[in-house]
Amino acid sequence: MGVRRGALVLVVGVTLAAHPAAASAAAAPAPAIAPAIATVMSANWSGFMVDSGARSSTYRAIRGAFVQPAVSRGCQPESDLLTWVGIGGFNQRAKNRTLIQVGTDADYDIMSGTSYWAWYQFLRTDLRGIQLGGSEKIQLPIRIRPGDAIAVATSVQPDAGTAVFEVRNSTTGQRASTVRAVPAEFHDGSSAEFVSERTGYIRLARFGVTAWSDTWVQRADGGWHALGTEAGLTEIRMSSGVRTLADPDPMSSATTFTNRWKGCH
Repeated sequence: MGVRRGALVLVVGVTLAAHPAAASAAAAPAPAIAPAIATVMSANWSGFMVDSGARSSTYRAIRGAFVQPAVSRGCQPESDLLTWVGIGGFNQRAKNRTLIQVGTDADYDIMSGTSYWAWYQFLRTDLRGIQLGGSEKIQLPIRIRPGDAIAVATSVQPDAGTAVFEVRNSTTGQRASTVRAVPAEFHDGSSAEFVSERTGYIRLARFGVTAWSDTWVQRADGGWHALGTEAGLTEIRMSSGVRTLADPDPMSSATTFTNRWKGCH
């Protein structure tokens, strides 16, 4: 397809209703935050991920919430910001990378202004980030506006060859969910991510901050774990190779962090 998208370029169903892990966490003492074991520099991603270290089925589901950032012109007449959660896409030991993801897109164009929408996607890319297969971004029927409280989740059922994608706008009460046929070959459960992304050669839109909360991952055994308690916690910084474009603050709790726009190329 020749589109640079999705996978990081280096320089069991889930529902958005409260799950037992989240409910018990609310009543229990806050879990300790594991220190990030690594910092990864990326050309297109910024945020946090957990990396189990090998292609596996470690992670089956992921959920998170954020306040939709308002975007404005970055460094070019066209710019964008994708905010999403996903499973896979990082594996440094694989020739090709696969990623299952769901989130929002905020686009800025000097002629047409800004637009905001929700989407999901599953894809395979080479190590340069060129898409080799899977789907394009598929729009979900839900309204997204700056300042809205958005919750996103995806889960995979490799044996059934399906994945669930869900977006909820807690501000408006709208919810969009779909179950799609996704071949098991697209499930690389070795990593799970909470990301702000720029699309390929499109410059990163100016977005201020993205405030993340309710960040949980589900392992193959069915147990839910707070992002900040996972041993493979890794910080992702977006860089042009010359300067930092966006990066996350240290996690403020086991399930919350802030990602910040830093500047142009």
